[in-house]
Amino acid sequence: MRENLKHSSISKSRNKKSLLPSTLIGGLSFAGVVGFQTLPPWNISWLLNGVNGDMLQAYIGWNFFRKDKWRMPLGDNPNWGLEISNSIVYTDSIPLLALPMKLFNPLFSGSFQYFGLWLFLCFILQSVFAWKLISLYSDNNVTLYSGTLLFVFSPIMLNRSNLHLALTGHFLLLSTLYFTLNKSLKLAKLKWFLLILASLLVHAYLFLIVCFFYTLFLKKEFQASRNLFRILPSFLSTTVAVLFVAYLAGYFVVRPNSDYGPRFGIFRWNLASPGNPDGWSVFLQGIINREGNGEGFSYLGAGVLLLLVSSTLISFQKLPDIISILQRNKSLAIVSGLLAVLAASHEVAIANFRFSIPLPESVVDFLSIFRASGRLIWIVIYLMIIFLIHQLQRHLNLKWFLGIMLCAAIFQIIDTSDGWRDLFNRDSKPRTVLINQSPIWSQLRKHYSTIRVVPESNEYPHAIQIGLIASQLNMRTNAVYVARADILEVKKSASETMSELQNSVGNEGILYILTTQQLEKYRGKSSSNEMTIISLDGLNLVLNSSYLHNTILTRN
Repeated sequence: MRENLKHSSISKSRNKKSLLPSTLIGGLSFAGVVGFQTLPPWNISWLLNGVNGDMLQAYIGWNFFRKDKWRMPLGDNPNWGLEISNSIVYTDSIPLLALPMKLFNPLFSGSFQYFGLWLFLCFILQSVFAWKLISLYSDNNVTLYSGTLLFVFSPIMLNRSNLHLALTGHFLLLSTLYFTLNKSLKLAKLKWFLLILASLLVHAYLFLIVCFFYTLFLKKEFQASRNLFRILPSFLSTTVAVLFVAYLAGYFVVRPNSDYGPRFGIFRWNLASPGNPDGWSVFLQGIINREGNGEGFSYLGAGVLLLLVSSTLISFQKLPDIISILQRNKSLAIVSGLLAVLAASHEVAIANFRFSIPLPESVVDFLSIFRASGRLIWIVIYLMIIFLIHQLQRHLNLKWFLGIMLCAAIFQIIDTSDGWRDLFNRDSKPRTVLINQSPIWSQLRKHYSTIRVVPESNEYPHAIQIGLIASQLNMRTNAVYVARADILEVKKSASETMSELQNSVGNEGILYILTTQQLEKYRGKSSSNEMTIISLDGLNLVLNSSYLHNTILTRN
């Protein structure tokens, strides 16, 4: 593939001019899909309306972090977790922005979010790097504009902008492909170094994917010098920098336990997912039940499907040419194939048909560190789009090729509109349980500085609601909703909290919240008359009665 790149046909001046149209495409797409109303740092209403609680997890984690003092490691965020511990890494709060933005916190006394800015940058950079990628093949304006739109309106990126904000950073994957395919990349070592660190400070899964392709760069460097000691200093310095930055960001504040959480193979990629819209198509209906397939969502969009069908028809006549390309890019094909295999996992699914490939428990335990393996398919999808554009351009008449590209871009935008129109309108669907909180919480804050629950996992049922209240009132809590948690500390926290309630009158300054089931257990074993149980905003509060003299509460 790389042998056919047309570097010589693209001048430096054209590369500079490409920033304007690509930035314009990204900016206009952001305006139409997400909307500029998300940009003001004081506007958090749109964060209340994600498909699940992950968008609020990111905001609440940031809200705790920005109000806390600076700690070491810098990303440490113990006020949302207490002894369970936490960092902005595990709330997906995007350390790349959270760390510098904390410096500006004194300027904002109320709400303060940067996630709208993050999404804006994601759209802009997705467009810029898509344009750069396509320019490796063509300098035709129709190809560049239409091809860039295919990447910007890729469902696998758009879908994440209403789910996991950090994982919307697919521009890191496109830049990875650009660095990999660009034979004349200048300052390659520095760019790879910065890309690796940037991906580490955005999300661990993006970092993992970048590292897979970094091995191709190391292989290329070794082949150029045939001297291992020429690449060793660069590799070691990158490794040391990764470990140091990971420490600063807070990756190591949680001790991992391999026997905790969903196992590898549950959140895998379904091989039929590229043709399964799952609500992201005007033209097609879903063909897969959603269970276990959400993380591997990889619908291509009608535009890319058009390219795929067109390329497939050509491939019957050009099969030797495709085989030749794969042979010339064997390492790239191996890395991409390995990522696809890991994405599919040993619990292979093709539409609703499934079968399991036996693996040793030790291997499954190790792979469970990255349990949402379906995400690893994303860069393979992007590489496939580049390959399809490249093949069609080589083997079709120019007019036919440009016609297909234009149709593909139009079909892609229209087809995915069922999904992205919901993103733009999400402000109209507020979560009333989160915005209509009782004013009594402010009265309680005068007497209580900590909210304790009896946690059972890293996703306490009411963690988002409690976390939002606690972060707004500058309280601390062990009601966490985080990507990773030490299961031993979770069990210890649960045991100690319940013991406090059952064997004493509770600790001063601590407000306890129990689930309905836990409350029944507490009532059956506690003989204390010093504790009051009340219901507030759907939560069961257990309070030390001596602190309630100035509050307006109704005793159960």
